[in-house]
Amino acid sequence: MGVLIEPNVLAEAKDFLLPSGGDRGFVVVDSQFKTDTWGHHPVKESVRSRLEPINTLQMADGSPDAILAPPKAETYHGAVEDTVSALPLAVIEAKGETEHPNQNATRVAITQAHGHLPEANIGFAAVPNDKISQNDRALARELNISTSQSRLVRTSAC
Repeated sequence: MGVLIEPNVLAEAKDFLLPSGGDRGFVVVDSQFKTDTWGHHPVKESVRSRLEPINTLQMADGSPDAILAPPKAETYHGAVEDTVSALPLAVIEAKGETEHPNQNATRVAITQAHGHLPEANIGFAAVPNDKISQNDRALARELNISTSQSRLVRTSAC
């Protein structure tokens, strides 16, 4: 059984949050993902191409894994009409499985996304579906962070 590595989790979150063929929007992924391997695991070319465009990202609280401007700004408006005409900015922090499991990885993704909120409108923590606990969900709600849960099928080749 393969390992659901962080680039795969991020690619899945990107595809979910900004589907191809839909309205325009954009996602830029941090340059750390421009690699052929993640830990000891190969990153497939198809995953690397799904992560493009890739560039160096820097915010006051560090480098998010990705930034996203969703195509439909009205999706994020509340009951009161918002007069801001710019697209909202979202940050994505992803965590995947590693050779040495970290029980705190989901909480780290949530708190990292929360740390970017002074410069972004919404934060996402992208994690494998089976790695998020009820305590993690509660923390995400408390910190106003959405979760994107990857449901990729694991195979022997990541």
